[in-house]
Amino acid sequence: MSPAFLLVVQLILGGTGLIGLLWFWKAARQRRFAALPLGILLLSLVLAIVASGWRNRALLALECADGLQSLGLAMELYAQNHQGTPAHTLDDLLPFYFDELPVCSLEDGSVPTLERSESNFTLVCAGRHRGLGGTPEGFPRYTPSLGVQVRP
Repeated sequence: MSPAFLLVVQLILGGTGLIGLLWFWKAARQRRFAALPLGILLLSLVLAIVASGWRNRALLALECADGLQSLGLAMELYAQNHQGTPAHTLDDLLPFYFDELPVCSLEDGSVPTLERSESNFTLVCAGRHRGLGGTPEGFPRYTPSLGVQVRP
């Protein structure tokens, strides 16, 4: 197999490193150690590590948004059960709506902050989300009229 063919196959497969590893092993068996196979292998490994970090961060951000959604719905139920008045604190939701409050999975377990008025509320994640492209300060957030917002 030609080096160019292996490089194209590796790029199509997403840089998993398997092709580079096989190519390096074949070169080692023929006692032709080339810098290119090792470079491709190392580049593939670095790309795989970076991609998995982005993926994990995106999944954690989805968990955070899911926690905000759950808290928001519980706050709306609380308001329905209390003549339209939202809870004064998130602790008012315990133990009837939650056993424990959802926390931000991207930060150190911080609970979202509650901003409320007489008849409305906003939940804001206390964490600073800096994933792919980052998230502006004060987001993600939940409001009854808009639901979960990741960006303004």
